[in-house]
Amino acid sequence: MTEPNDALLEVLREIRDDQRKLLELTISRFDEVHRINARAEAIQDKSARIVGSVQKFVPIALIAVTILIVYLSWLLFRVPR
Repeated sequence: MTEPNDALLEVLREIRDDQRKLLELTISRFDEVHRINARAEAIQDKSARIVGSVQKFVPIALIAVTILIVYLSWLLFRVPR
């Protein structure tokens, strides 16, 4: 009874092989997730730079539009009667 059973050894080998495949799959998924995460961080950095530049541009554009509206209003309402 101390001799290992061949069927039991075969099952243990299959379990070992499946665990090895699962580990390889997990490592490949981890690498893929790491790559996607790095890409997402790069996109977030780029969008943060874009938002920063827009935040600098909008007040200037708003002032320019306000000046143009005031000027056009002045042109429209200065007509002598």
